[in-house]
Amino acid sequence: MSPKYDCDENDEPMFNWILKRAHERYKDWKYQCHKAYMKEGLCGIPSDFIGREEWEFLCSHFELDEFKRLSLANKWNRAEKTMHHHTGSSPIIYTMEELRIQGEQLPIIKGFKKTYVRAGDEDTTKKYLSVSPFTIMYA
Repeated sequence: MSPKYDCDENDEPMFNWILKRAHERYKDWKYQCHKAYMKEGLCGIPSDFIGREEWEFLCSHFELDEFKRLSLANKWNRAEKTMHHHTGSSPIIYTMEELRIQGEQLPIIKGFKKTYVRAGDEDTTKKYLSVSPFTIMYA
């Protein structure tokens, strides 16, 4: 049997991309399972589960006090966010450093724009425009 994909095992960017996609898919799958569990409990086994044993294990995980505590804390934290980060797992400081290396004179402001500002998001756009040198110079 030949492998489904042929890629260089030493290609670190490709390997990191694959790991990131696998992590995203796993998180989405676990979220969908949790939704099914919250809706129907142990009886709500999704069709993509092969064995009941795995579903029961996952349900017992959802019932743990530690899971419930973290889930509630994450739900509360998401509700408190006023600006949403759009550069994946890369912190804004890395984005600013990348811009500085590229010769950007105002990496803090451009880093904010790249990390947070999106079309239709009035709050972050307003904050960006309030500190943007273009706005200050031509206001």
